[in-house]
Amino acid sequence: MILNVKSERIEWRVLEAIKNTRVQDYFFLDCSFPMIRQLVAAGEHKIAVRFSEFEPLENAISLAGQIDWVWVDCFTRMPLDEHTYGTLKKHFKLCIVSPELQGRSVETIPDFAKSLGGYRSTQSARSVLICGRIAQHLSQIDWQSKGRFWCTINRHTCRTVLIAMEQVELFEKLPHFRSRKPQLSPMPIIVGAPRSGTTLLRFMLDSHPELAIPPETGFLPILAEQAISGTATAESYYTTITNTPLQSPAWPDFSLDASAFEKSLRSLRPFDPTEATRRFYRQYADRFAKKRCGEKTPMYSVHMPAIETLLPEAAFIHLIRDGRDASLSLRPLWFSPSADISELAEQWKSTVVKARQDSTLVRKYLEIRYEDLLTSPTKILSTICSFLEMPYSSCMEAYYQRTPERLREHLERKNANGTTWLTQEQRISQQWRTTLPPDTSRIGVWRTQMSQEDHALFRNVAGPLLSDLGYE
Repeated sequence: MILNVKSERIEWRVLEAIKNTRVQDYFFLDCSFPMIRQLVAAGEHKIAVRFSEFEPLENAISLAGQIDWVWVDCFTRMPLDEHTYGTLKKHFKLCIVSPELQGRSVETIPDFAKSLGGYRSTQSARSVLICGRIAQHLSQIDWQSKGRFWCTINRHTCRTVLIAMEQVELFEKLPHFRSRKPQLSPMPIIVGAPRSGTTLLRFMLDSHPELAIPPETGFLPILAEQAISGTATAESYYTTITNTPLQSPAWPDFSLDASAFEKSLRSLRPFDPTEATRRFYRQYADRFAKKRCGEKTPMYSVHMPAIETLLPEAAFIHLIRDGRDASLSLRPLWFSPSADISELAEQWKSTVVKARQDSTLVRKYLEIRYEDLLTSPTKILSTICSFLEMPYSSCMEAYYQRTPERLREHLERKNANGTTWLTQEQRISQQWRTTLPPDTSRIGVWRTQMSQEDHALFRNVAGPLLSDLGYE
């Protein structure tokens, strides 16, 4: 199978789909040079680099020993001669493109096929692929029967799959991609602007018998960037996960065995960034004897495509709250970026807009309203469970019975020099409302707590978005 990529950076999603299937003979085509480097760094070698009359031999040779294939194209003529053929065959398998695939007359095929007969000194069998109608003309070449060429007809023996961003889901549903192992369950990732109720939803879902959701992590965008850039290693992942954020790492909140986690990462050979990330969440879920894990970090709302690249099973739940209520709740807290209502309005607007725009770039995205979660928890939680492909459990609505114990994970945060940055009491106090049943009085507090001046400033910045979302 030739995976002809037509949208940059979807290679990771395609590769994940390949891993879950019976397909073993494949290679990527039309990847950019930077993406080839990233794939190689991640351990992938089933890739083709193009060689033609317009692309120098040196380009291909620079990847010798790193990738398996060279795609030999023929825009105006056959680019191979005895020297280039011999040089390439020392390092790669070749896929030679029949001229009609570049718009040339089919009448040129017989002569093109005969020209291949000059390369009798080729080495291994099944190491040259013919793509196009030319395969129908190779019977006249006397050495074909000796296995010198792996002769195929495009879309018959070897299928060429053109993959653009909007086609990835269709690609993953092709008959060839029947899974060899159970598909991974959707992993909930709760996102939203600050103070939009994401912690409340975290504890609701965490109360489900199947699901455990840790305190905020912060490291997924960093891990995704390492994976995409090809710099991910067991060492870099361990350091990032256990030392994020740098000023006061969250690792103690998770109560995991650091040495066991590091050993688990180092056991991955070759190192797989996606599997390494999953091992963190599995180890956390194992603490509670639960089979599924989720994630809740509000700022991930602006990193959804990158996170999905790392975790294809990501199922984003975007919780939206009236920005005026969210800003009033955020304003007095230690982590508020500003006390200025215009700046808070801008942060709320940009966060919500970015997530909604990126929702078209990820496979699983669900948008819910904080206000609906408070007034109709059964209905909204049932919708979320359906989205996550797990049964509804009434335990989720009794979350507040477990929250005091779960909040104890939010430990004291220390600075790098060992001094206290934030006490445990301070951290727990900002989430005290999650220890109570849903409080509908929190809906529309801006009506009585926001001054007319601040309201005008907020609407000046985010009025159109408020209207678009149906808020007055």
